[in-house]
Amino acid sequence: MAKDAAILMAPNSAQAFEYNETHFHQSAEEGGIQGEATAPTGLIHAVLANNEMMETVLKNRGTPTIVYKIDGKIKVQRGLPSSQSAIYTILTGK
Repeated sequence: MAKDAAILMAPNSAQAFEYNETHFHQSAEEGGIQGEATAPTGLIHAVLANNEMMETVLKNRGTPTIVYKIDGKIKVQRGLPSSQSAIYTILTGK
């Protein structure tokens, strides 16, 4: 939750997310951004609601979970894609 808050509260959330991913620590299995000690109640509720949606609707709690559209249909990739070909399909829809 602390890292979620840090990313969502950052002036540029996309940049904070990218930093977190590019500075991922393999040995600790955690991103590179420092967590926030406190967060607004509304933000905490939004993150918890998103987590609940992932578990209830997508039947998944793990990461990565990728939701994408291909041929007009919504697809869900649970866990790492199995190949470069699968990653290409997810990213391009082809």
